[in-house]
Amino acid sequence: MVDRDPLDRWSFGRVTLLGDAAHPMYPIGSPEQVMQLVEQRAPNGVARIIEVLTAEELEGTAVA
Repeated sequence: MVDRDPLDRWSFGRVTLLGDAAHPMYPIGSPEQVMQLVEQRAPNGVARIIEVLTAEELEGTAVA
């Protein structure tokens, strides 16, 4: 599982995170590979995955 720092707050405007939305879940299969690559390349996060992974990498991971 990709380790994440806890959020400073759970409410954002009219939205409050509850239950599974409030904490990271164990990913399975190719999403886990994508998350690990993104974490390695952008440990502070990114707005869009495509900023750190190429389309070819995403396609290759999806079929792996």
